[in-house]
Amino acid sequence: IYEAIEQKIAPVVYFEQGSHHLFNRNEVEPEKLDFIAKEIAQCNNIYTVSEYAQTKIQELYHKDSYIVPNAVNKKVFYKSNERENNKKLVISTIGPEDWEFKGLRYILEAIKELKKEYDFDFYWITPRQPETHIENTIINPEQQVIGDVLRKTDIFISASEFESFGL
Repeated sequence: IYEAIEQKIAPVVYFEQGSHHLFNRNEVEPEKLDFIAKEIAQCNNIYTVSEYAQTKIQELYHKDSYIVPNAVNKKVFYKSNERENNKKLVISTIGPEDWEFKGLRYILEAIKELKKEYDFDFYWITPRQPETHIENTIINPEQQVIGDVLRKTDIFISASEFESFGL
């Protein structure tokens, strides 16, 4: 950011989605926190995705920011009021296994235990091939597939420790 601002060729925009440096700072090395603080201090145009992230930016870095809310394609993501008679319960979750803060490990452990006593379908949507094998794992699907899975979901589980713009 420093170099881009110095060049004065175009305005520099800092886009903050929110991560450990906003929501779980004790997991970030002090040097990295210092670097991020210096970057944010240099930038006058900070954009973020939610009021929650905006509040954290102000609280931690004393900088104003603008919210650009996420857009949702309503032709892909919409609610269906139709439910098949006698269908099994459907539970789903979304997220990569290797991002600890998403809590997938806990979800997968709970699903494994529940499967011992209950009959239901579980769908796991993840952006990349996981190490853990679970039936009905959907890897890097098109948005339409995600919408289709969510429409047939009865229970969606999110176990994120923090989420700046959970949809």
